[in-house]
Amino acid sequence: MTDRVITTGIAEPIENNSYTIHVEDAYFLVLGFEVNKSPLTNPNFEEDMKKKQIEIEMKAKQIEERNKKEGRSDPIPTFEMPERVYSSIPAIYAQPHLNPYAYPYVYDEGVPSKETLHRAQEDPGHTFMYLVKGERATTFFSFGPLVSDPHRLEEYIESQKDSPRRATDIYAQRYALASSQPQDMIDGINKGEANRIRGLGTPDYRIPEKTFLFKKKISEEAYHQIKAQAEKNRAEIISGSKYYNVIFNNTCAEEVRNDVIGDAIPDLPYGRSLAVLTSISAINPYAFYDQMKQYAAKTRYIGEFVVDKGDEKTTEEFWRKFMDEIREGNNPRDVLLPEEKE
Repeated sequence: MTDRVITTGIAEPIENNSYTIHVEDAYFLVLGFEVNKSPLTNPNFEEDMKKKQIEIEMKAKQIEERNKKEGRSDPIPTFEMPERVYSSIPAIYAQPHLNPYAYPYVYDEGVPSKETLHRAQEDPGHTFMYLVKGERATTFFSFGPLVSDPHRLEEYIESQKDSPRRATDIYAQRYALASSQPQDMIDGINKGEANRIRGLGTPDYRIPEKTFLFKKKISEEAYHQIKAQAEKNRAEIISGSKYYNVIFNNTCAEEVRNDVIGDAIPDLPYGRSLAVLTSISAINPYAFYDQMKQYAAKTRYIGEFVVDKGDEKTTEEFWRKFMDEIREGNNPRDVLLPEEKE
């Protein structure tokens, strides 16, 4: 495999098994990942964090000295070095007796096996997917908390203005896990942290970061099965009958892998690892991406891509436009394909 090439263009392919994707009369599943806060995709992440720490500490010292000299009270910035978002730990530190659904732990010659741990509190990451028929994208699915996407939240509030079911009726405030502050309320919708944990979701959630994608050729049968499940789950999320729920891991990666793809592609990795607490095993973006990298290295008919638009605002607008085109039934050309020559 060649070295990864990052580009601010539309998409940069990463060579994989000398495979060239042919799109005529073919069906594809595209899996996308925002997993940027780990050496998985950024080998220099920890070094970058150390540099950032030094910069902030120097700035803090300057402000502190100025405050003392001039009698000011300017706030002093602080920096807390994040723990590794995704890393290996000895399996002996896991506690399978606390969770009957945790992985089995294998020991070899008395040495504990290794497990991977996703510290979601440091960075949850994000997983999304879309389907392609020929050259045209047909279904997009990106699940996230509605209150964390200002654009989709505004769309939702607008859609409820003439509805007999007001936003406050649809939003189950009784499930809130913490009291809200007045500034957290928008037209009756609680935007507090509790409702990012459990609340209304959107199947068109924002994608502002550099993304790493896998485009896999699939059978027509798998395509139609995944498409039906994607549309079913989209409808449930939009209607409010299915909630975004961190506690029960009804989140982006679990929804994509378990509820939408399911058994349509039997050999596709499930993307599980230990998460948050070492006694919990859950599907999550970092483990899913890690396992997809291993899967792609030994699987034919799969291509790898990176999409990087240079800044978060541009990237978010790029993906939102693509999502909206698909949602409106326009079936746009797959953004991973080379630009058409005029």
